[in-house]
Amino acid sequence: MTDIGLVAKANIHTRRMERFIEGVSLLHQELKGQVPIACEYISPFTVATRLRGTNEIMADIYDLPEMIHQLQKVLVPLDIEVGKLLIEAGVDYIFYGADMECPLLISPDHYREFVHEPTRQAVNKLSEMGVRVLPHMCGEIVNTGIVDMLLEMNIDGIMPGNLTQDTVLDLRSLKEKVGERICIFDNLNPNGSLLGGKPDEVSQETRAHLERAKGMSGYIFSTAGTASPITPRENFDAMNREVLNYK
Repeated sequence: MTDIGLVAKANIHTRRMERFIEGVSLLHQELKGQVPIACEYISPFTVATRLRGTNEIMADIYDLPEMIHQLQKVLVPLDIEVGKLLIEAGVDYIFYGADMECPLLISPDHYREFVHEPTRQAVNKLSEMGVRVLPHMCGEIVNTGIVDMLLEMNIDGIMPGNLTQDTVLDLRSLKEKVGERICIFDNLNPNGSLLGGKPDEVSQETRAHLERAKGMSGYIFSTAGTASPITPRENFDAMNREVLNYK
C-alpha cells in the first residue's frame, strides 16, 4: 500500500511520452483532417494490472481488494492526463482496449466492484473533452451484462472481440442490446481464415458477416482489435475488397 503514494507522484511527461505526442501531432498536421486519428488507450484497471501483473491482480481481487481500489483511485487522474495529451495532439478516437477486465478473466460482479467506476470516470472525462471513445472487449459481453455497464459510460461505439480462439460474438445480439444509441464494430476472427486461409475463403467469410448485418444501422466493419503481423497481405486485401464492393 505504501507504494501507491509513489504511483500518485509519477511524472507522465517523460521524454518517451513527449516523442510519442510529438509524433501524433506531426501526423495530425500531415493528414490535415482528411483521416481521423485513433489511438489505443487503457483503463485504470489495466494500468494496475500492468503494474501488479495479471496473476497477482487476479489474486488481489480476493486477498487485497482495498489495495486495488486505492491504486485505481490514484491512477484515474494520471489516465485522464494521458488522454488529454492525446486529444490536444490531434487524436479524434480513443480505442479503449479492455481485455484485462473482460469476462474471460473476471466475473461481471467483480467488474462492477473493481473496474466500472474508475473506468467510467476516465471515459466520461475524455468524452467531455470532445473525443469519441470506442471500447474493445473480448468475451461474452452481452449475456454477462457487461455491455449494460459499458452503456453507462459516454461511449460512441463498442468493438466486441472473440468469444473463444475460434468464434466471435454474434452482432445481432449486441445490436438488440444497444439499439440506436451507439455504433457497433464487426470483424473476422483474426485467428481464422484471415490468418491461415486462402483469399477466396476470406472473401466468403467477409461476405457472410456483411449479409448478417444487412440493413443494420450503426454498423462498422473493422480489422479486429488485434491482427497478427504475419497475416498474408492477399488475405487482408481480399477482406477489404469485399467490404468496399459490397452492395
